Amino acid sequence: MVNKLGQTFEKTEILILIFCIFSVRRNIIPHIVQIAAKEHRTQTSFNRYIPPQLPMSNEAEKVTGIVWDGRKLFYKGVELDFVNIKVAISDFFMWLNQFSNAVLVAHNGKNFDFRVLSTAVYNCNMYDNFTQIVMGFIDSLALFRSNFPKIEKYNQPFLAQHFCKEEYNAHNAVDDVNMLDKILIAANVSKELMLKLCYNSNSHLLQENFIKAKAKNLPSFHPLIASGVMKMTTAENIAGSGLNCAHLKLIYTRKGEDGLIDVLMSKTAFDTEKWTENKQKV
Repeated sequence: MVNKLGQTFEKTEILILIFCIFSVRRNIIPHIVQIAAKEHRTQTSFNRYIPPQLPMSNEAEKVTGIVWDGRKLFYKGVELDFVNIKVAISDFFMWLNQFSNAVLVAHNGKNFDFRVLSTAVYNCNMYDNFTQIVMGFIDSLALFRSNFPKIEKYNQPFLAQHFCKEEYNAHNAVDDVNMLDKILIAANVSKELMLKLCYNSNSHLLQENFIKAKAKNLPSFHPLIASGVMKMTTAENIAGSGLNCAHLKLIYTRKGEDGLIDVLMSKTAFDTEKWTENKQKV
């Protein structure tokens, strides 16, 4: 039985989407240098190269085979056609538009590919279009872990060897896409099985917004946390929702205690007894 999101996809087109992403430093958001995808049933494919926004190290060039000299982009010595990230995403949307109810599949996508894609789409001010075109995400890593618990490893090169008896270039998005498609077929993974792990395409944006709002608003609750009026988890949920302590005081002034409790209960599991005991401290 599929989850609620999966139940809405009676005629879903499953897309295999893998990114080849390079980050010059760990503390900098990865910059997409290639977007590749393949439709699982028809094998229709998409591929675009994007020049990195920051210089690539010699080690990265050696590992990926991609070289950017500031004007030209090369892959293993062959000059490539390329576009900027906004054009690449726009082209990707146009390609996706030929499918209805598109679901993107990527290996370890929940931790990496989908997060980076979501950030890039948001930064290009194209997120509304994206969530209309892409209905959901599926992380094939989670799929294999849950359905093949006795496999020794779950990285894609190992799965390629295990299911397909093949080795491949794991540093090119097209090769990643083609191999993941082969693995899913060889492992006899059905569309229904994949849809059990499908989740909403807006999930990563909501998560990023929550993290940013929490970082901004949480310091205002430190006195309440220190005095025992509010638990850290409660403060984090309220802060992540976009509210700070000044907002709560304003709500209390305008709508009274009941209004404040309504807001708090809508944001988190609020302890009303704790509030009654400590409301004078807020």
